[in-house]
Amino acid sequence: MSSVLFWGAVASVRVGILASIAAQVAHPFVVDFATSLGSDEMTAFFGLCFSVHTAMVILGSVFFWVLDTFGLLQQYKLRRDPATPENAPGLMGRAMLFIAAYHMILRFAICRVLWALWPYPSFDGPSPDFSRLFPHFVVTYWASELFKYVFHYVQHEVTWLRWMHRPHHEFVQSQAAASEYSDMAELSVFTVLSFLHTVQLHPVVHLVTIVWKVSENLEVHSGYCFRGSWLNRLGLLHSARTEMHDFHHTHPGSRGPYGKPLLFDYIFHTADDWVTFLAKEGRDPMLSRVMQSEKCSMG
Repeated sequence: MSSVLFWGAVASVRVGILASIAAQVAHPFVVDFATSLGSDEMTAFFGLCFSVHTAMVILGSVFFWVLDTFGLLQQYKLRRDPATPENAPGLMGRAMLFIAAYHMILRFAICRVLWALWPYPSFDGPSPDFSRLFPHFVVTYWASELFKYVFHYVQHEVTWLRWMHRPHHEFVQSQAAASEYSDMAELSVFTVLSFLHTVQLHPVVHLVTIVWKVSENLEVHSGYCFRGSWLNRLGLLHSARTEMHDFHHTHPGSRGPYGKPLLFDYIFHTADDWVTFLAKEGRDPMLSRVMQSEKCSMG
């Protein structure tokens, strides 16, 4: 337990520092750009947010598809079990259309309504200082991970809620396009909760959170484990999370893991199948080793 808490604390502090710096640096550029678009500030800002969000998902998905198609960076590709079926033909294209429609129409509308109902800091006001941003992002990290674990858990463990998550598991092989391909009800819940929390300090914090979470989700669903790369050594990538979530998709008979950091899975014993899988491969199942020093299951 102590090793899991330690690596979780390290991850949350790293996110807090990087996201706080990013918000302060981005603030004047984002405000100036959104204001220059000519429409009212809020419409321009949310248009920018969702354009960035949609573009990141689509371009990121295409990037990993290119790696797969042309055999690039295969030294980082997770091993594939020959018994696991391929994703259905055309699934990636359907996912891209769904993501674009959801983010640019429904998600935009939801956030505009929320903005009208709840007062938030002025769009063109000063960016919060580091002393306010850092604890905000650390709390966001843990609140997000706890909510995602609980929500993911009930979608698998509670029979009458499984329909919400079923589209996501049409991807039986890890692929970046799966990162935000799910039922609209599930995505709408995440939209409301993330908006209510991340816009409290300043709207630009919402944009920084989008970039942080989208880039993480793309990598985690990509099937590429970049452990050993210099970016991962700098703490900018998520190799341990990628391998755990790949196991979750490619071993549908297993239970969990439902979170990305192992803390909540460890507490509620939903990482047992994952740790057993590592032990069968002759790998050290100690969670501190899993989080950092073990090699990924490469092809």
